Amino acid sequence: MSQIRSVAKIISILRRIGAIEDGQFDAKSEPYRLSSGDPAKEELAKDVSALANSLGGIVAIGFTTGRDPMSAVRLLSGAGH
Repeated sequence: MSQIRSVAKIISILRRIGAIEDGQFDAKSEPYRLSSGDPAKEELAKDVSALANSLGGIVAIGFTTGRDPMSAVRLLSGAGH
């Protein structure tokens, strides 16, 4: 349970600073629908392997991103559905 609180605290901090989606941070508006078949499983494997190939990272589920018009990077913009 303390890990869940720690992750929630990290996400809260990231939302406040406008975290940039990159090789160590990925935001997903909805959970992976693994029961829907191979495409969802492939997406999860792709996201996890990208983090594993960097220095690790966070996949924040339930958050959306928006493109910064000045830099074209994707910033954490709010809670998803």
